Amino acid sequence: PTKLIMEPVRKVLIFISLFVLLRVDAVDQRQPLYLLNLIPFRDDRPDAGWDEGLELIPAANLAIQHINRSEILKGYELNVINTNSEACQLNNGNDGIVNFVRYSIHSDKNIVGVVGLFCSTSAEKLSPVAGRDGVDLIQIASSNSPEFVLSLEIDPPKYPHLYRTISSTLALSEVVVEMMKSFNWERISVIGEDFSGIPFSSTARAFEMAVNAANDSMELEILLHREISQSYVSPVLIELQKSGGKLVVVSATLETVKRILCDNEVSSTGSGLVYVVLLYSLEEVANACGSKSLEVLESTFFVYFQLFREDNVEIISGENASQFNSSYFKELQRAHKEDQNVNLNGSIYAAHMYDQIWAFALALNRSSSYLNLTDYRYGDANATRIIENELKTLSFEGASGLIQFGPTKEAQTNVYVTLINSDVESQTALYSPITKQFSSSFNKSDIPLDSFQEFHQPLWLVVASYFVATFCFVLVTAVLILHVYFRDSKEIKATSLFLCNLIFLGCYFLCFGLVITITQEGFVLPPLVVTILCNLELWFNFLGIDVIFTTLFVRLLRIYYIFSKFKKLGRLWDDKSLSLIVILVCVGHSVLLIAWTAADTFRYQEEHFITSAGFLSSKQVCHSEFLLLWTILLYVYVSILFVLVIFLAVKTRRIKRQEFKDTKKINAFVFFFFIVLIPSLALWQIFLAQKMYVLAYIFYVIGYTSIILLCEFCLFIPKLIPLSYTRSIMYTVDRLVKL
Repeated sequence: PTKLIMEPVRKVLIFISLFVLLRVDAVDQRQPLYLLNLIPFRDDRPDAGWDEGLELIPAANLAIQHINRSEILKGYELNVINTNSEACQLNNGNDGIVNFVRYSIHSDKNIVGVVGLFCSTSAEKLSPVAGRDGVDLIQIASSNSPEFVLSLEIDPPKYPHLYRTISSTLALSEVVVEMMKSFNWERISVIGEDFSGIPFSSTARAFEMAVNAANDSMELEILLHREISQSYVSPVLIELQKSGGKLVVVSATLETVKRILCDNEVSSTGSGLVYVVLLYSLEEVANACGSKSLEVLESTFFVYFQLFREDNVEIISGENASQFNSSYFKELQRAHKEDQNVNLNGSIYAAHMYDQIWAFALALNRSSSYLNLTDYRYGDANATRIIENELKTLSFEGASGLIQFGPTKEAQTNVYVTLINSDVESQTALYSPITKQFSSSFNKSDIPLDSFQEFHQPLWLVVASYFVATFCFVLVTAVLILHVYFRDSKEIKATSLFLCNLIFLGCYFLCFGLVITITQEGFVLPPLVVTILCNLELWFNFLGIDVIFTTLFVRLLRIYYIFSKFKKLGRLWDDKSLSLIVILVCVGHSVLLIAWTAADTFRYQEEHFITSAGFLSSKQVCHSEFLLLWTILLYVYVSILFVLVIFLAVKTRRIKRQEFKDTKKINAFVFFFFIVLIPSLALWQIFLAQKMYVLAYIFYVIGYTSIILLCEFCLFIPKLIPLSYTRSIMYTVDRLVKL
């Protein structure tokens, strides 16, 4: 019985063993093919730039796994050799060339092509070597130097077998020129670093070509320098300001971008310049700038490539973008366990690493029907031509986007344009180089049509405001004249002509402050003039309110004295003593104003904002570092005076003598002050915070005009009308008697 049971088991085991042996033999029959992956390993040299190639290896391994499990390259097993190409920005490229020769030429492994080459400095040095006659190896890179495109016009070509999964930075200059054409920008300045072998100077020169091809009326200024140091940045930006420059394109290393945007006083103090940063995203620059980023990046454009896809399109491996990312990070964790130098944050170029290897695998697969890939090595120009022809006709959905090499031997990469608006929020559009259009979410209401209009209030509003200010001047002057004319009447004497004149003085202060505000808002003025006007406006407005409320307080205090038990202190209530009280009360406010002006003076600043029509405008404003603190202190002081006025108005409300009954008038003043002035000033601040400057200005004028009108119509005119009427009757009676 045991034999009967064991016999089938033995046969099954034999069958499984034979199947495994045959399968292993089949695997062993697969011929190995090798790709040389030249990526920048960690580099501590001071001039070394980007060196995060270790994070690309998991993406390369993932591509190899997916390809070897797929239905392509039957009979072959694709492998990758990862080695160092040197960090970016190192111009010698020695390690890359040495490793290329070691593995591609002096090796028994048949290297069928080169991938990696994420640094333009490495690609520009190595590609001519790998593509020269007698070597003839294809390279697929993800570097973006415009030299690769510009060199296509050279015969023979400098980079004959170089293909790239990313567009050159020429595409970025084309996007900016498209923005210039669409949004009516007419002048542009390009600041670039003139490093040999680094694409920034080439990008700057490419702007000249793009601008000339697009529109002869565009004005372009190219500023190239070997090294953009701090001492170089500020004078250049100041010169741009003086010459009327506005739009500044920065084509430089991330460290230099940080130096220009975040580390110099010209940019951080409201220079009026709007920057377009090429190649780097908002996140990269914000991380470089640190805590300063929210202040200095306002109204800055970032133009950079879409390095990985965000849709749910199925890519070549059968996964979607989300699944690819998940697989990549799992592979990254495995790599991190083996090598702690691998950063778990991964690389933004991982999708391009993945697509490079898939592109090579697909081209090799197509060529395998014509070629024996096992025999393919460097120097086989005919085989290289066959593989290259297949590569040119490839079109597949990769992890980074559509991979389809055009006439310039590069994939057409979508470009992001991110704008930081005045609320330090970002708006992002996607620009397609194929359709040459922005995505629908980024239209002319998002990007300014004319980014450099100097904002000032509409002419009709300025004229109307001057008319209102003139009316206030005339009204205050007319009431003052009438007040002086009736100075001998008991009603005027009861409230003290001198104290009334102080209130008129406060009204004149507010009138002058109003005229200053209208002038500052209605015209574009030199920075020094704006700074002076801002400080004068501050003094006139606060002193005007201060004098009015202090005088009202002293005026009520005087009436309270007349009908109280303090009559023996009569000398304290004459005009000289009362004026001294007003001065002493105003001293506290004046001390705060002096401290503000001395310690934290209002200074000119140009603020950028987007109007409701979609225009990015610059507005002349004055700003101090502790503006909110000083404003609170000053208004608290005014509020204390306001409460004291209300308190004395209540205390004197029972006085029956008509000429001394100011309580009703002051109560009316306080009532209308609350229902008109407080909401107006509140709306002024709300609209100001929302950058709705026209509405903010309207409510500001309404608020301060209402104080002047309330003073005249609540405190003085009710007394003058009966006096004028009585005087008119007396004059009529006198004439009748004479007749």
